[in-house]
Amino acid sequence: MVEDLHSVVSDEELYLKIEEIILAIPEVKGFTSEGLQHIVKGITSAFGKKVHKGILIRHDKNGMTINIFISLIYGCHVHEVGYLVQKQVQREILLLTDEPVLSVDVAVTEVIK
Repeated sequence: MVEDLHSVVSDEELYLKIEEIILAIPEVKGFTSEGLQHIVKGITSAFGKKVHKGILIRHDKNGMTINIFISLIYGCHVHEVGYLVQKQVQREILLLTDEPVLSVDVAVTEVIK
């Protein structure tokens, strides 16, 4: 009997897959902890969940929301890279889990020369 892979994917696996996808994009320099990440880190840690720098996955009864905070290389097309991040993350997460992806929100918090 073949086990449904969608049901066994942990948040940790999702975080690692998102990191892999995003860091493969040449214009992305890395993740940042700017924005809401520093606020949420304390709350999430209090509930015993691991926080990944620059990525926050939240679940509710309707599905998951993914917030991503990144730095980009100076001179790239910010809008295009943000859109690419959104689409690639959403596509890969849909392959891993049956949980609906409500949104993938990307915040560019730094541009590095």
